Amino acid sequence: MGGLVFGGLGVGVHLVAATILRRSLDRSVNVLAAGYITGMVLRLAGAIGAFVAVTVAPSLFSPLPTLLGYVAVIIPLLFMEIQFLK
Repeated sequence: MGGLVFGGLGVGVHLVAATILRRSLDRSVNVLAAGYITGMVLRLAGAIGAFVAVTVAPSLFSPLPTLLGYVAVIIPLLFMEIQFLK
């Protein structure tokens, strides 16, 4: 169950990060960098959330499926974002 929950969280985090980045593409480099950093901070917050969930409620969120569910979604979407920027 944890893999499904945090996989869905990963998709949501990526959609928000991509929206922020898309809005900053036509602006200055400083705004683009701020949009990119905001997306990375959101992804890091999701990873910290997965770690906290595993630590606080290990009976609900078993460590391996929960963390792999998040990372297995975020990493491919992050590489697809590079294609989006080209």
